[in-house]
Amino acid sequence: MKHKLNYSRTQIYQNCLYAMCIHIAAIPRLWEVSHERSWDEISYSFQSYKSTCGTISFDQQSDILVGAFRKNDCVWLDGYPQKNALTFFLDSDESVCKLAQKETLQYLLITYEKKEKKNLFFTKTKKLDIPVITTAFWSEGDDIYSSDDENSFIENGGDYINDICIPKKDLVEILTDDYELTPIELSFAENLYNLKNNNQTEISRDLFSKIANMEPEGYEAFLSALSDFHFKVI
Repeated sequence: MKHKLNYSRTQIYQNCLYAMCIHIAAIPRLWEVSHERSWDEISYSFQSYKSTCGTISFDQQSDILVGAFRKNDCVWLDGYPQKNALTFFLDSDESVCKLAQKETLQYLLITYEKKEKKNLFFTKTKKLDIPVITTAFWSEGDDIYSSDDENSFIENGGDYINDICIPKKDLVEILTDDYELTPIELSFAENLYNLKNNNQTEISRDLFSKIANMEPEGYEAFLSALSDFHFKVI
């Protein structure tokens, strides 16, 4: 049975987009934690949020959103490796399941060892990489649905969506404090957000020249994040 959640596809996309722009703006200074957020092709991923990691895939051509989270202290984890992560999408459309399999779930793999054959002196095993999640959600139009009701969704890892789906003004304030953003970094994040919303694929070095005074590791991580975000530096 599917449950309608109190979020919208537009809201999730815009706020995740803004959160990623803030993250990229801070990478030159905080390059050690640059891996905690990424936007690769169509999928936005995060690590280490209240013991939760997750990925949200945005297929803009078909207006489909698919997300899956893994909360590391959730009882749902006890069901793996026998449990199939796709059971969280049983009440969704085929297009949602395909996007989940092709994109979303590929970022949430855990390696298990499967016993294949027992010989006299040893047991042969095979390593399997399988997706492991504790909750999932998807869009139908602008509405968001999950196999979990709202309370279960939040308890099983969906609190990230609950926390990020707030008015942009409040989100800016929270993220600015979390990352201790300078005014220059915040200005760059706003410009990057506007470029992305206008489907721009090129970014001038002049736009980030004021925050380019960084260590080589930070600069390399910064350029890599822009490339993954589908920006070409000119």
